[in-house]
Amino acid sequence: MKNVYKKFDSLQQFDMYLSQGTTQAGMSEDSMLERASSTQFTTTASYAEAQHIMTTGDTDNAKRIERAGVAKERAKIRCTADKRQMYASPVGFLPHVPNYIAGVPCNMINERRTQVRHKVVTLVYNISVGGSTSATDMRDVAARMLSAIMRAEAQGVRINLYVCDISVSGEQEIGWLLRIKTSGQHLDVLKTAYPLVNPSMLRRHSFRFTEVTKGVSKRFSGNYGGASNNTSRLLKACGLSNAKTLSYYNMRTQTANEILKDILS
Repeated sequence: MKNVYKKFDSLQQFDMYLSQGTTQAGMSEDSMLERASSTQFTTTASYAEAQHIMTTGDTDNAKRIERAGVAKERAKIRCTADKRQMYASPVGFLPHVPNYIAGVPCNMINERRTQVRHKVVTLVYNISVGGSTSATDMRDVAARMLSAIMRAEAQGVRINLYVCDISVSGEQEIGWLLRIKTSGQHLDVLKTAYPLVNPSMLRRHSFRFTEVTKGVSKRFSGNYGGASNNTSRLLKACGLSNAKTLSYYNMRTQTANEILKDILS
């Protein structure tokens, strides 16, 4: 069967696609389950709760990510960030009183600004993981990745950040690509926490994508396919062939500095 891929430019666009979609014939609706076992599997009691968290921000997971190292990384960057350079000059915006009294020609204080051409890197984080992967492990990996992104941006690199999920069943591959941060935006942990670490992103919203998307084989019904780490076909179909791909399985053994090297390589 033909592979099915979709690209979304914002969480709102992704939410609208899922909310306006209807379950395809022959598809199960595991994304909507509200049993106790489903809550343990997804960490949300219902699809409506998951939708609310996705669109308004995942406060609980944002706090966990901050405690896992992002808050310390932010404080470190603030302490070591370059300050604007002030110097004595014949012209400026403040008088340099000692130089003026001494008769030195450079008797004004001026500010030196350097124009920097920023490098832009597009990152795609493949959040596809097996059903046995814990939310804690997903959070810890995401925290190291976000710390690496913060370090990269502190060095003048600008990041476009996407997440994706890819599943395979039989001969068909399906997947979605979602932008959660543009290169012109500052990193917002509250808004990015849900798609990066909340199991409901995979086990409710990605399931719902499978249920409502036309052309998806009924083989995906009930099992939703197996996770795939091969992003090449999805990125090519979505016009992002030059993006750098990060994955949970590659980063789970890496430090933030090692992830940073991958981003900047």
